[in-house]
Amino acid sequence: MKSTASELKAISKIVLDKLSDYLSESQEGAPKVLIQRPPSAIDKQLNLEEHIRGNGLTQEKVISLLEGYLDNTQHLHHPHYMGHQAAVPNV
Repeated sequence: MKSTASELKAISKIVLDKLSDYLSESQEGAPKVLIQRPPSAIDKQLNLEEHIRGNGLTQEKVISLLEGYLDNTQHLHHPHYMGHQAAVPNV
C-alpha cells in the first residue's frame, strides 16, 4: 500500500489531536490514573498483529489503535498520579 502526503498529513493530525486530548484529560483528572488489565486483554483489544501484517493503517484504524493504547497507559500528568520511579514528562 502506497501512502500519500495528504494521508500522512491527515493521520498526523489525528495523532496530534488524540495526544492533545489525552494530555488535557489527564491534567484535568478526568480518567483514572491507571486501569490494570491483563496483557492478553490489551493484546486482544489493540489487535496489533492485524495492524503489523495488514495493509497499512487507515485513519479509522489509527483512531482505534490510539484510543485502545492510551486507555491502557498510566496518566502521568493526572493530579492524583504518585510516581516514584518515572518523572512526569515535560510537554
